[in-house]
Amino acid sequence: MQNKNILTFVMMILILLKGFGLSIINKTGLDYIYLLLILSLGYNHIKLGLFYAKPILFFCAFVLLSCFYSWIMNGQSLVNVIGHSYHLFALLFFFTLYRFRLTYAEAEKTLLFVALSFCACYILQWLIYPNILFAGAENHADNLSHSYRVRLPGSMCCYFLFFYGINRYAQFKKKIFMIYAFIGFLPMIMMGFRSLVALSAVGAFLIIPFVTRSTKKTIVYCLIGAGIFMALLNTDIVQYKLDEMLQRQSDNQTFENKDYIRFLSFDYYWNQQFTKPFEKIIGGGYPTDTSSRYFINIAYETEQHGFYWVDLGIVGLSMVIGIPAVCFLIFIYLTCIWKCKEPALQYIRFTLSVVLLGSIFTSMELYRGGNILLLSLFLYIEYRYHKEKEMSKISHVLEILRKNTYNKGEKRFQGFPNF
Repeated sequence: MQNKNILTFVMMILILLKGFGLSIINKTGLDYIYLLLILSLGYNHIKLGLFYAKPILFFCAFVLLSCFYSWIMNGQSLVNVIGHSYHLFALLFFFTLYRFRLTYAEAEKTLLFVALSFCACYILQWLIYPNILFAGAENHADNLSHSYRVRLPGSMCCYFLFFYGINRYAQFKKKIFMIYAFIGFLPMIMMGFRSLVALSAVGAFLIIPFVTRSTKKTIVYCLIGAGIFMALLNTDIVQYKLDEMLQRQSDNQTFENKDYIRFLSFDYYWNQQFTKPFEKIIGGGYPTDTSSRYFINIAYETEQHGFYWVDLGIVGLSMVIGIPAVCFLIFIYLTCIWKCKEPALQYIRFTLSVVLLGSIFTSMELYRGGNILLLSLFLYIEYRYHKEKEMSKISHVLEILRKNTYNKGEKRFQGFPNF
């Protein structure tokens, strides 16, 4: 039964991720179907008593408000902007998981299988490029450096697998977990995000004391990790990607450069594009309707000057879906990070921390397609872990009470006179 549940949800999540953007099924029209599917599966099981329920609903409500604003003020089709905001509304998948009552072990294994599938697909696409199997590999070649940076939906999978492997190896010392960490590391380095790679490298060492809670073990595992890290630096693929990132650093693609593309992008979007009444607060909505002046203006600046609002990270997202929606999303991330205090859940804490910190002003990993859906899985795993832990404590107390009651009854019986 357990394997059946895991397989069912693995397939469901792969479908909702459009097979990580598999070209033959990467159709935007499917967003409407997937949104209706998530709404129908979770609607009757929205429990306001669940800790995450209200923040999730408030987040979705403010995203919806930005869609209406976009329809009224920016002339976009309401159906289009709601449908193509599906990957944000995917956070409602949390209620679908709650409905089917996956156990903690089932939910964690589901995420593990999805993550392994993502890494396998990413590495495959990287190896066969320029042949395109996944839509995220299109138009990502850099003609100057002859390099390419593949972007697939569900990129949070590799960060999860990396930290999950380290977390579990520190707990159980099984080599398979180091293999998981290595598999997760490969797509991370291939993506070439300087801030995220640096944060992940720091996180790899910081997670150890949180898991082992032993100074001696921490020193040992840090030395092992440092040895592995040095060995990886000498591999061709890692050296190639590090050289590529250092080249961007030497080209003044940093915050020290006043002409840095992100500063120019921010100036355009903040001072020229999102200037309508209350637009900076409510959000202008996802630019999806190709017939609207709103979409045309943004598309022109993107093509002519390379001004991508998604490259502004959380700041860019706030202009699109509004400040309140972003605040609730950050609150959900931070709450889950705070609640994952046990050694078994440190991989969630560090995955979400790295993605959150790395997305403040430099990356869209926080909300890249599929990652909000995966966030619902992290939330459910945390919720289910503590729920089962609570139930285990209650069962233990009841068992003690039952034994005590039985023993007292036995003593009374033994005290009866013999007839």
